[in-house]
Amino acid sequence: MVALPRILGVLADRAAALSRDLDEAAGAQAKAEASAKAYEQALAQAQSRAQGIAQTARETSAKQSDERRKAVEAELSAKAAQAEASIGAAKAKAMESVRDLGAETAAAIVEKLTGKAPSAAEAAKAVDTALAR
Repeated sequence: MVALPRILGVLADRAAALSRDLDEAAGAQAKAEASAKAYEQALAQAQSRAQGIAQTARETSAKQSDERRKAVEAELSAKAAQAEASIGAAKAKAMESVRDLGAETAAAIVEKLTGKAPSAAEAAKAVDTALAR
């Protein structure tokens, strides 16, 4: 019977060791879970910051693109207005040349038909009347 108390002592020691090991494992598991939760929170914060940075970059890029587009549109508009003015001036000059040529031609035709040349003012008035129609 001497062996029974000894066996009970060994079993009690083993039970205590197992209980201690289980407590340590539970503590380690709690630490691991806390670490995982902290990691997930840090990851979520990093993702949120990254999304914010990306959104800011997109907005900045869109704003810069819009500003460049507006500048190009303004430049093209100015060039178009300048071209229209130049075309208008060239057209007016051409029409004046046509008017002068028409007056000269009309005077030459009248002189050829009647033998008498009209005055430059009369020829110009006739051409102006014809062009006004």
